[in-house]
Amino acid sequence: MKLALSTTAGLALLAASGTAFAGVTVTKSEISAGKLVVQGTASSGTSIKLDGQFTAPVDPATHKFSFSQVYLPKDCIVDLTVGSSATVAAQAVVADCGPQGLNALGAWSSTTTYEENDVVSYKGSAWRAKAIGSANLDKDPSTQTAYWDQLVSKGSTGAKGATGDTGPQGPKGDIGDTGPQGPQGPKGNTGATGPQGPKGNTGAAGADGVVLGSTFGSDLPYVDWNTMYGKWRFIGQTTSITLPQGKTLIAHATVPLYSVSDVLVAIAVCYQAPNTPSAPVAAFNQTTPVYVSDTKVYAQTDSAKYLTKGTWTIGACISSTQTTSLNLTGTFGFGWVMAIN
Repeated sequence: MKLALSTTAGLALLAASGTAFAGVTVTKSEISAGKLVVQGTASSGTSIKLDGQFTAPVDPATHKFSFSQVYLPKDCIVDLTVGSSATVAAQAVVADCGPQGLNALGAWSSTTTYEENDVVSYKGSAWRAKAIGSANLDKDPSTQTAYWDQLVSKGSTGAKGATGDTGPQGPKGDIGDTGPQGPQGPKGNTGATGPQGPKGNTGAAGADGVVLGSTFGSDLPYVDWNTMYGKWRFIGQTTSITLPQGKTLIAHATVPLYSVSDVLVAIAVCYQAPNTPSAPVAAFNQTTPVYVSDTKVYAQTDSAKYLTKGTWTIGACISSTQTTSLNLTGTFGFGWVMAIN
């Protein structure tokens, strides 16, 4: 174990701690020109080791050895051993050597290995690393007292200081972004009625309404299935209407229907070129078929169709995709048609 000695000048020599390597003599041990200089003689051995770190050969003729290292012993004492032996043969106090002080390293880190006299800050206090045989790594200063001494403890919160003087007003800041639209406010009270405005100008004449019209109606006949299977056919009376130019026709038809067996029948208002029996009968609009049974059903339909100039035959019509005839004898169907602009 090293002796806790310190000096700033002179040379001190200590006896060896054992007798195995007697005859090691230190003639110089000092700090010179920024280096540690240690010189001496050894009566045996071929090399000398300093503090277990540096090795110098022993001259076989003169038995002298010499060290010149950039090195500062922490306690200003060096140990000398001979060859590979770990036994201290001699100790020397280094002249012009001041022992190392505290080494401030900032905030404590769990990944840093600390040596004696390293100082760190942790949890508001200052801590000094102790000299200890094991590595000081990841040792919490606030709990591992074998590794750390508390140098300065965290002080308590001081009293609140006096309020300082009000500073000068700063410059006007930039206009901020427009904020989001606020919620709609409640409905206000109804205001007073304003004065009546002046009479407006007479508007342009409106378009003509109904241009012409006609009706149709009669007793209905027996309808054989093959006359309406997959096509439209007129039933009952039709009417003719002459259009001076292209117009839109609106029409309505009511037809009573019944059958001895269930049959699916569609009813519509149809048109056909007059005096042309071979011309196809066409429906104003496609309609949804209805089921007809032995209970009489009054089927109605409303339609609209744009037709060009000419004379057209208009009337109620039916169509079916089934092979069932309709006996409508004794019933009456009717309807009307108007041309509008």
